[in-house]
Amino acid sequence: MSKKKFKNWFSNLSIKFKLLLPIVIGIIVSIIITNYFSINKTKYAIDKILERDLKLEVKTLQKMFERERTLKLEKVKTDLKIAHELFYQKKFYVDKYKLKMVVCNQITKKEDTVFLNKWYCDDNLIQNSNCLVDKSQKLFGGTSTIFQKCSLGYVRISTNVLKKDGTRAICTYIPNSSPVVKSIEQGKTFFGRAYVVNDWYITAYEPIRYYNKIIGMIYVGDKEKDLNILRKKIYELKVGVDSYPFAFDENGLMVMHKLAEGENWNDKKIIKYIKKHKNGVVRLKSPIDNRMKIFAFDYFPDFKLYIAACLDEKYETKQLFKDIIFSSVIIGLIIIILFSIFVYLITTENIHDVLVEIEKSNEQLAHAKLALKQSEKLATMGQLSAGIAHELNNPLGIILMYAHILKDEADKDSQFYSDLDLISTQADRCKDIVSNLLNFARQQQVVLKKTDVDKFIEKTIKSVIIPEKVTVSIVKKVKDNIIYIDENQMLQVTTNMMKNAIEAMGGVGKITLTCEDEEDNIRFTIADTGPGISQEGIDKLFLPFYTTKGVGKGTGLGLSVSYGIIKMHKGKINVISNTDKSKGETGTEFIITIPKNNKT
Repeated sequence: MSKKKFKNWFSNLSIKFKLLLPIVIGIIVSIIITNYFSINKTKYAIDKILERDLKLEVKTLQKMFERERTLKLEKVKTDLKIAHELFYQKKFYVDKYKLKMVVCNQITKKEDTVFLNKWYCDDNLIQNSNCLVDKSQKLFGGTSTIFQKCSLGYVRISTNVLKKDGTRAICTYIPNSSPVVKSIEQGKTFFGRAYVVNDWYITAYEPIRYYNKIIGMIYVGDKEKDLNILRKKIYELKVGVDSYPFAFDENGLMVMHKLAEGENWNDKKIIKYIKKHKNGVVRLKSPIDNRMKIFAFDYFPDFKLYIAACLDEKYETKQLFKDIIFSSVIIGLIIIILFSIFVYLITTENIHDVLVEIEKSNEQLAHAKLALKQSEKLATMGQLSAGIAHELNNPLGIILMYAHILKDEADKDSQFYSDLDLISTQADRCKDIVSNLLNFARQQQVVLKKTDVDKFIEKTIKSVIIPEKVTVSIVKKVKDNIIYIDENQMLQVTTNMMKNAIEAMGGVGKITLTCEDEEDNIRFTIADTGPGISQEGIDKLFLPFYTTKGVGKGTGLGLSVSYGIIKMHKGKINVISNTDKSKGETGTEFIITIPKNNKT
């Protein structure tokens, strides 16, 4: 189409189409640009997430190796105790007669001739018997050895450690240059990683003393890497659909790889890079399929292994980006169609008025939603308060009435009268609680009275039903027993904390109530040995109607009311809790600090 024909075609379009066309073009360009930057940003974020997850997978693998090593170390410590008992429970002695033995250095394989004294256990020559080490193996499953000292080092005279050909490693010796020998010569027990005949083991060595002289040593150990067990656990770890972990030694031999186990990749680019940098993240082509992949890796020096994990970034994100692009196109088309219809049906003069009306409507809607939310909250609180008051006030009135009638008829010096007095006192307190609940939404005035700390604590304990399996300890560290508080309201706070502690412990545990001075303040600490409260729970603890109890077992107002009472006393409340048993005993502490004399 020529320029002249295009101008004629464009001039013939109605004014609405002329207005619509540049808007539509602008929308299309905006959507394309927005989607381009949005997809790039999303891709960058996903790449970072994949890198982070791969690093986490490698760290998890490393922790699994570390855990395996720790468990083996604990095992050999126990095995050494068993081997020690087996050796020393029999009569051991050294004969003056010597045996000629050809011994082999386990490192250099060099052979030498030495003369060793005969050793006996219960008159049985140790050099010709493997009974002790085989019995040890049956008991704890690991390898064990009895060593005899010579000028070259320590010779295996009885062992179930095998050489590569499957025979016992008798007459092989650990040279004097070994860290194990140096430790034994100092009279110390050696625990840790050591080279045994032809492989690395987690080991324990203990000196054998004869007339206070070190003449040999006892060994127990397990192979350092139980790859068959680890392999099964490691292959279960996955970050994405196409990800997998692998591990190789310092020579590039794949000791774990679901596709290339047993192969030597020492000449591969990825292996050279990993060995050079030790740890990190890199994008390189995989030798398996020549596709670009993300590799996260780290070096584990204890096992002398490189641990890595990889995934195909494009494969993992391909479907996701397809969905994003498809969704963007659909949304873009919908926006273009709707907006085009909108512009076509109304004139540009009305657009401004419509936008103003929409803005006003949005503001009114926002205010209406806020007002509705607030009114619903207040209505709920009012219904709850009215319901509780209705349910409690009538029975409380009857209890009070009959308690007073019975008191008038009872002997004032009798226990029965004291019990009735306690009933009426507690019933009055219940009415106060209902009153506090009804007045929860507004500030409460405190009535400060001179209060004795000892009596206050005594009332707190008496106001709570203590189960048989709950012990209560009171720790008091105050110089002056007199404080000024609203006793009824503060009693509501402490009894609420005590009841919460008993419920949290399930009726079994220990509660410690501590009262101590803190400058011009007094501090009450109520600590329990329950399961503790999570940080998320602590953040919501004092919100109205927040409760972790079942339906009908709590209103969620107890701690909120307590918080308000403490604030009206110009005090503060802190919560310390531990839910992790590995960090110590679990439990929760509520620490209440209020001024001793609010009048000043």
